[in-house]
Amino acid sequence: KMEVLQTYLRKGITEVDGWISRYSAHFIAELSASQIAAGITGAIGEIGVHQGCLFILMLLSKTPGEKAFAIDLFENDDFNIKLKSLRSVDILLKNLRKWAPDIPLADVGIIKSSSLDVTPDQIVNEYRHARLLSVDGAHDEKTVLHDLYLSDRVMTEGGIIIVDDYFNGIWPGVSCACARYFLDDTSRFRPFAISPSKVYLANRDYLAFYRTAVRPKEDRAYIWTESMFGYDVDIYKPPAGAVATLKRVIKRTPLKRIFET
Repeated sequence: KMEVLQTYLRKGITEVDGWISRYSAHFIAELSASQIAAGITGAIGEIGVHQGCLFILMLLSKTPGEKAFAIDLFENDDFNIKLKSLRSVDILLKNLRKWAPDIPLADVGIIKSSSLDVTPDQIVNEYRHARLLSVDGAHDEKTVLHDLYLSDRVMTEGGIIIVDDYFNGIWPGVSCACARYFLDDTSRFRPFAISPSKVYLANRDYLAFYRTAVRPKEDRAYIWTESMFGYDVDIYKPPAGAVATLKRVIKRTPLKRIFET
């Protein structure tokens, strides 16, 4: 199984359309391995799956018996229809069969729906509490805030939430929603690390654990530690010369088309 994961990290993430840096892909795989080594179990999931670029990586990092869920509107997403973005359940399943052939499809739940219509009980009752969940759906403030609280309520105590595009200047709703979530004393998860395009959150009781678990293996890429909403956050950047190309789904789409009405 490790060979399949390494093959995907080396080749698959460059062939499955999506948005991820090579370094962040390795970083997420390392975090998942840290969870497994610590005996932290649970479902893996993603909100905003597209063709499965990150979801397949997470799927390949799970242990036998753990379930997975993918939440996306797929071809029913008006925004992606406007972009002429290729997104469908069939494409996702095709990529799963190619890159994760040994993962039983019975372990994978595809929820073709807006995340706004998904409840915590729906996820927990079907897939158990989650240990690793990527928030990468709609990037407006309302939806991201909903997705953060949805994630909060389905996560196991030692779980990790991965937030995409926090620092992306064309999606201010992501950072606004995160700020509202972090400033709510009743919310459970706080940031502990940053890698290209990703911010990682854990339960307050696990922040030190994950910072310690990942640092020795990623030390060459560690830049420094900054304070973020009162919490120490380790910042990682690929070493000079490392391949960290950010892939774009719409490689030749003019940026203005994103905002056409």
